[in-house]
Amino acid sequence: MPCNFDPLEDCKKLCVFHLAVALFYAPSNYCGIGGMRTECICSTPNCHGEGPRCNCVFAKLDSESADNGFQGMTVLCVMLLFSFEFKGHVFLCALVEWFSPVGTGPHSDFGMWLVKADKNQRTCHLIPCFGSTIIPSSLLHVHSLSVFNVFWVNKFADYHAHKVAQ
Repeated sequence: MPCNFDPLEDCKKLCVFHLAVALFYAPSNYCGIGGMRTECICSTPNCHGEGPRCNCVFAKLDSESADNGFQGMTVLCVMLLFSFEFKGHVFLCALVEWFSPVGTGPHSDFGMWLVKADKNQRTCHLIPCFGSTIIPSSLLHVHSLSVFNVFWVNKFADYHAHKVAQ
């Protein structure tokens, strides 16, 4: 059966973005009375001349899994933000790398979850699990997600991260 889809003909406009702004309702003292909060999500190939910067975010899996992981969420690394137009509709997209929890709960000593890159709704802060290996001084922070295999989810980064990753 022949393919009737020609990506060069049917997708007239492809746009790449290095920044997205998320606006969401999150009632708390931190957000103020209205509960509205904005966050910037970056995915840029060169941040201030220091190399790539790709933010990590919490993403809701589904309402069925609210008891699993981070209140039904998982950790993603946003590698690329883009949009394309197809048959008159604009589709906003993100290319992401998935992370999976290591274990079934936060670490007993630190109170933080460990996640690892999975080979198969908001930003979060990942701290590399350094282990006992000496880290070369030439290693830049922008390469952390590529160099390390396991990360701590820093629930102490802000109010919402603490609520999500408790």
